[in-house]
Amino acid sequence: MAVFNNIINQIKESEQKSAQIISQAKNEASEIVEDAYRKSREIQSEGEQEAKELLKSSLDKAREDASPKIEEIEQGAKKDLEKIKDSAQTKQKEAIDWIIKKVFD
Repeated sequence: MAVFNNIINQIKESEQKSAQIISQAKNEASEIVEDAYRKSREIQSEGEQEAKELLKSSLDKAREDASPKIEEIEQGAKKDLEKIKDSAQTKQKEAIDWIIKKVFD
């Protein structure tokens, strides 16, 4: 009978150890999953930050590259505006002269 009790006790101990091992495995699995989610969020956050920095850098470079062309266009527009103003003043003066000529002739 003692042999059977000893076997039963060993089986109970084995079951308890198995339960502990299973519990530990579940806890470790949960920790691994949580770590994976945490790492995933970190990677995603870092990726988003890198993307923002890359976009900002690209925009800054585009502005820098476009700056000389913008200045060139602005200078051309200023010259064209001056030509239009000069032409308008010339036409205005011609119109005044024509009116004076018509009135006094």
